[in-house]
Amino acid sequence: MIKFYDPNQPGQFQDVPKFLGVVPVKALVLTMQLIFLMFQILFLYSSDFRGLTALMHTILIILFAFVIAGFFFENKLTIRAHYYFAILCLAISVFSLAAFILVVSIGLSVSLEDLGIKQTINQFVLIFWWIFGICLHVFYIIMVRRLVNAMYKRSEYPDDLDTTQGLFRYNRDAYDGAENAKLIYPKL
Repeated sequence: MIKFYDPNQPGQFQDVPKFLGVVPVKALVLTMQLIFLMFQILFLYSSDFRGLTALMHTILIILFAFVIAGFFFENKLTIRAHYYFAILCLAISVFSLAAFILVVSIGLSVSLEDLGIKQTINQFVLIFWWIFGICLHVFYIIMVRRLVNAMYKRSEYPDDLDTTQGLFRYNRDAYDGAENAKLIYPKL
């Protein structure tokens, strides 16, 4: 598989997908994944999970670490599976947000005078952070999609495959395709 950041191919860095033409998408996606993984680990240790819930959360952290390794080593199958799973999670969170907003709006319209100012502010702050999280999730999916498209756009075998890894360059001008090759020394 062709790597995005192959040190043997310095000109290849210009071909990588970049965000705003500056930041490589792979580095941005890996950074977002590592931040999310740290939040998940902190959440596991700060909450009071017991038994099966703690085990399931630990398994999810291990699976997410496996996904990060798949992105780091550019495993196409892992990246595509993670991409589709992220789309599924986005759909679930959008539908949950819509249901939550509907319940909150019905609750506010029915008993607005019974609710205190602080309680309504907390609900709107929760909705704001939920929408902010969905926007980050959409941005993440767009970046992963750009990475997937770039990985599948590259061919596995470039046109001028250099099998000797830089030790020999094929000179097209030196050979005209016929039996007569342009030699350095004239024929004797």
